[in-house]
Amino acid sequence: MPHSGRRRRCPRPGCPWQAHCGSGSAVLSFALQAAGPAALGEHELPARGRAVIALMARPALLAGLVTVDVAGDKWLP
Repeated sequence: MPHSGRRRRCPRPGCPWQAHCGSGSAVLSFALQAAGPAALGEHELPARGRAVIALMARPALLAGLVTVDVAGDKWLP
């Protein structure tokens, strides 16, 4: 069956699938953040790992600031 090009739209804002996606993202984020300390335990991160984190910190912060600046008030409900 060929695709008509139309997208199905949600009949109302705040559909249940959006809540599930948001909840799933939060759970996944928490699990990934908890995995590091759980895996390393009392061990210190190797120098190379610390260097990678240090190199990524500023670009990640800049990307967040640019995104918020570009999106502006669209982020607010």
